[in-house]
Amino acid sequence: MIRNGHSNIMVLPRRIARLTIFTLMAAFVLAANLARADTMENDVAAEPTDTKMIADQTSVPRDPFWPVGYTPPRPEEDNDEPDEPDEPDEPEIDPPDWDAAAERLRFQGRFTTQGRVLASVNGAIVEVGSVIGVRLPPYEYYWRIIAIDQYGIETEPVDTKPID
Repeated sequence: MIRNGHSNIMVLPRRIARLTIFTLMAAFVLAANLARADTMENDVAAEPTDTKMIADQTSVPRDPFWPVGYTPPRPEEDNDEPDEPDEPDEPEIDPPDWDAAAERLRFQGRFTTQGRVLASVNGAIVEVGSVIGVRLPPYEYYWRIIAIDQYGIETEPVDTKPID
């Protein structure tokens, strides 16, 4: 019998060839996957197993944004004994150093306008009675201007405030 100009005799060998090629490809892929699974089992079996390590790894789920090799810190165990209340420790802050702060005051000039004597200190225009400040960690220092002359300013310490 002839269909579409071809005999059944010619169609049968093509089908067998396609089926054979498909079967061989499937067998090859299956064999490759089995070989890969065997090497993975051998790698895992070669590493020493520590049950404590395995338990720790399963106790905290892995965050996908953690860097490779990062393990989170272990949570602290709860003790049955109540902790003694910790008294807040006051951080030790050095005492104010007025001399070092005063070195940061820069007298930049003196001038008069409309009968008032003014001075430029650290870029700010000040007069007698003004309060100026300097930041020198861990404090802010404040002085009051008590006199201005052509050589500089005379100040008196007013206050210090800790910088937060």
